[in-house]
Amino acid sequence: MRTTHLLPTVLLATALPLTSGCFSTGDDESAGGAGGLGSAGNAGDAGGGAGDSGAAGQAGDAGAAGSGGAAGGAGGHAGGAGSAGHAGSAGTAGAGGCAPADGDVCAAIPAFVGTQVVDGVGDEFCSVPAQVFGYADSEYQYVTNVAADTSLSQVTARLAWDASGLRGHLHVTDPNLLHEGVEPYDGDNVQLFIADATPSEYFVNSSYSGGANQLFMLPAVPGVSDPSAVVYPVAVGTPAVAFDFAGRVVADGYEVEFFWPWQNGAPSQGTALWLDLQVGVQDVAGAGRDFEYALALRDVVGGSNCETSASRNSPWCDYRHWCRPVLQ
Repeated sequence: MRTTHLLPTVLLATALPLTSGCFSTGDDESAGGAGGLGSAGNAGDAGGGAGDSGAAGQAGDAGAAGSGGAAGGAGGHAGGAGSAGHAGSAGTAGAGGCAPADGDVCAAIPAFVGTQVVDGVGDEFCSVPAQVFGYADSEYQYVTNVAADTSLSQVTARLAWDASGLRGHLHVTDPNLLHEGVEPYDGDNVQLFIADATPSEYFVNSSYSGGANQLFMLPAVPGVSDPSAVVYPVAVGTPAVAFDFAGRVVADGYEVEFFWPWQNGAPSQGTALWLDLQVGVQDVAGAGRDFEYALALRDVVGGSNCETSASRNSPWCDYRHWCRPVLQ
């Protein structure tokens, strides 16, 4: 049984008309015929751009003089100019959206752009490609309750970095939020395993030393508990590492957001981290943790430290099982 060293939890609140010709009559004689109507101007072109105005119609010819009568009236007035065509409608604006879910947390972590507010919402991560994974997509799988439905849990993870640290937001699909165990891993939780430099030791006696870290982030259980976080466990003499964390309950589960400061100075582009993401799930009351899964469980050449310190190979007992994403 591992001993839990709980550290102070850091929670941040938080969140478009034509006229006829004129005429006169002579004494006792027939009047001259009326002048013809001027032709109408051509209509303007239809279409997107405004059409050109139509040309004015020609004036009608004067009427011939009647026998013994006065000259016929003047021809009709010139036709009016044609109306300009209507302008074409503007195109519909394209819809916006977040970066697609084509990220690979174990391969590369993009640079963070903007300002993070650790409130659990994660809107500042919209431009970061997400990785979506669940139990079936994970290298590490462990079930403690065979009646549990492992298909109900899924994670959408967005991680990014800058000179200050690693930043992340995770959306976890979970139909029933529970955490009834004493240990932080014994219920619904998200775990981040991280080292920004190669640790000097493997895990010894269930304690992390030499720069490896395991961060637990627990969701709120409505009516029971608030969101919480802890670095677990910490080797004797190793100073506690503070990190910013916030969580919130959403319609289909929960979300957590964090900022983890670098422990060995600002890394450069191209640096490879040691990192893993693990999710624990409890859906059945009274059963504790039902199952857990993690992105990576890489092979360890020469044998894993887990073979002597644990009952199975898993991320918590040897950092060499983690993956090595490169900072872009």
